[in-house]
Amino acid sequence: MRKTFLSLFTFLSLFIVIVLLSGCAQQNRELEEFTIGVILPLTGDFSFFGEQAMQGASIAAEEINSISGRKVKLIFEDEKCLPREATNAYRKLKDMDQVGFIVGPACTGSILAVAAQANEDRQYMLAILDAGEEVEKASPYLYALGFSSEEEGYLIAGYLIQQNITKIAIIYDQDEWASLVKDSFKKRFKALGGKTIAEEAHDVKDHDYRTNILKVMDAKPEALYIAPAYNGGYVLKQLKELNIDIPVFGPDTFGINEVLTIAGDAADGVIYSNVVINEQSPGAVKFQERYAQKYGKKSESLLFAALGYDAVKIAHKVLTEYETIPKGFANIAYHDGIIEVEGFDEQGMAKLNPMVMRIEDQRFVKID
Repeated sequence: MRKTFLSLFTFLSLFIVIVLLSGCAQQNRELEEFTIGVILPLTGDFSFFGEQAMQGASIAAEEINSISGRKVKLIFEDEKCLPREATNAYRKLKDMDQVGFIVGPACTGSILAVAAQANEDRQYMLAILDAGEEVEKASPYLYALGFSSEEEGYLIAGYLIQQNITKIAIIYDQDEWASLVKDSFKKRFKALGGKTIAEEAHDVKDHDYRTNILKVMDAKPEALYIAPAYNGGYVLKQLKELNIDIPVFGPDTFGINEVLTIAGDAADGVIYSNVVINEQSPGAVKFQERYAQKYGKKSESLLFAALGYDAVKIAHKVLTEYETIPKGFANIAYHDGIIEVEGFDEQGMAKLNPMVMRIEDQRFVKID
């Protein structure tokens, strides 16, 4: 009897120890910090986007870490909107920092370059801004929160035909994204009955578009479709300096405050495609309050800041609430931030819908 009692006592003691250790292990897992690498263009011509997205991501991390549960640490790396810089940033995050997940990059060429590396490593990542056709095909380990660059081109092509504009000239920067959006516009415009009567490629590092402008104007187009890689303010300013008054159309790179700063009233009348965020939504209002508290003013681009903010929130939600990353992205419904996401499609894309916009009196206005 005594031996049996001791055996039972020993068993119960071991059971209690195991339960306590399991509880401690579970608690440690709950308190474990996730390290997420964030690749953004923090310097260079597209640094305006990177800065806004980084600030949004930082606010998201602060909010996550202010509540109990698994916290997050962000390590930012600069891609400069250059594929080689992006792959170098990825290798550092993967090999040296040993991050568990990647948010970014944002530039199309950078996304495709990093996706090739991530595919070899079986490393999951959530790119932001571009969720176009090339990004869709890049890797099964790549997810994206953004909008289709091709859809931007299609949208403006359809709008031009609606306005009975059928002869256009194109100026585009020699950049992977700018070429992509130009090609998608040109293809749809032709399919709808339009004709491109002149086309000029421009050195992306050069801010002087005058030679390109004069060459395409010799063809006497009804309008210009201009696809700048980063900032369309220079070409608009130079059109005015050359006393050329012609309708200008283009992609979302016209929808940033730097265009207004550089071009001034020369930007008025430009029609472009872009995604618009509802600034009056509860999530947007709350975010802008947090942003102003932290940085002393509201974000200059709510869309850019929102992409950084919501991408980190979505990544954390996927990593903490689902058994696997693929299952998380396949089933997630995200309504806790600025951009609402009903889910990611079979190609891993969560796409926002661009719309036609106009610059009026130094303001970005939606065309109904």
